[in-house]
Amino acid sequence: MKLRFRAPVISQKADLGRKAQAATEYMVIAAFIMAASGIVFYYAIQYSNESLAVSKASESAETVAAAVDYVYSLGYGTQTAVNIELPGNVVSSKVADREIMFVIKNRGRTSDIVAPTMTNATGSLPTIQGMHLVIVNYTETGVVVG
Repeated sequence: MKLRFRAPVISQKADLGRKAQAATEYMVIAAFIMAASGIVFYYAIQYSNESLAVSKASESAETVAAAVDYVYSLGYGTQTAVNIELPGNVVSSKVADREIMFVIKNRGRTSDIVAPTMTNATGSLPTIQGMHLVIVNYTETGVVVG
């Protein structure tokens, strides 16, 4: 006596149902991965923009402070000009108390970007986004920025 195995009979309808379920599951997994990737990408861009703004403000403050120190070290009557690039989130600026300061706002918080100088300086700095030419000179009243 020979034993024969018969393949189970699967209807085409049941086979299509399984394929459709698998395709749906793959689509749900793909959608979840894309959504998670989008969220991570969004926060990475936000962090990058904040870092860039802090970097620009810091570089601008250090450039002006170096110009103040340069003019002060050369003495009365010296004048120089420097270019600075400010980010769009500068709230205020201050030139006083031996420091150059920019206040920037990121995600509702303010941060002070400070660069020290060798001498007291007076004057004002712009707060508008973009490139600016800043004149620094040593007058009778001291170092003036503006």
